Amino acid sequence: MSRRAAREKVLQALVAVDLGGTDAEEALEQVWRLRGDEEAEGDPSPEDADFARGLLFGTLEEGRRVDGVLRTYSTGWDLDRMASVDRNVLRLAVYELLHVPATPVSVVMNEAVELAKRYSTEESGRFVNGVLARIVAHLEELRTRVGE
Repeated sequence: MSRRAAREKVLQALVAVDLGGTDAEEALEQVWRLRGDEEAEGDPSPEDADFARGLLFGTLEEGRRVDGVLRTYSTGWDLDRMASVDRNVLRLAVYELLHVPATPVSVVMNEAVELAKRYSTEESGRFVNGVLARIVAHLEELRTRVGE
């Protein structure tokens, strides 16, 4: 399983938590068992499982701060009115941008856009790209604030 597939599983778990109030660990275990076209590889490696758990629980733990960033940079959009997939793609990407600096910004953005297009709409990909571009323009400042 690749990191791309791990992000996909994290997104699915985030949506389950967001919409259904599912326990995060239970949601992740459920999505690990789902198989899609790219998941023929089998169970995640310990590294990929750790990566996914870090993203999922980090995104949830930093939820208020991440949502604050999204409210600031998604001008004209109320988080509650965004499609759940779009909202959770953005949450995942913002968390990764702020807390996983080893992942290149371009990778985070590309993965987020692809997830939005795959699980939402083509327009969602453009929307996610636009919001993330505004955030990336202020990324160093945001990372500094996170460290405070």
